[in-house]
Amino acid sequence: MKQFGVNCLLFGLTMVILGVLLEGTTRILFSPEKEIGKDWVRKFIQYNRDGFRDNDYATTKPRDKFRILAVGDSYAFGHGIERLEDTFPKKLEKLLNQGMEIPKFEVLSFARPGWNTVDQLQYIYKKGFLYQPDL
Repeated sequence: MKQFGVNCLLFGLTMVILGVLLEGTTRILFSPEKEIGKDWVRKFIQYNRDGFRDNDYATTKPRDKFRILAVGDSYAFGHGIERLEDTFPKKLEKLLNQGMEIPKFEVLSFARPGWNTVDQLQYIYKKGFLYQPDL
């Protein structure tokens, strides 16, 4: 019975030491500045005049352009992606214009974190159609 108590004490002590080591390692490897918070957003996200993460576009579509609205939530917004060029709307635009001397496609990002389908539809009807999208 005495041996059982010693084993339980050793097990408990081992778990405490292991917990402290894991906590310390986690704090060193995953520092708070790597998290996506308000400071990260202020550093990497720039908004256009309509409050979206995109360049400013004229509402009147140029005749030689095909406009696509990328509507969505934080995924389409590119939450966690530092550069605008690395978001999926801009990657799609680059892919569609690949090999063209004069870019024909414009992909406009109409996405905000937290939006649901109703929010997206309301905004498309309120402001999205002003940009004369083709798709």
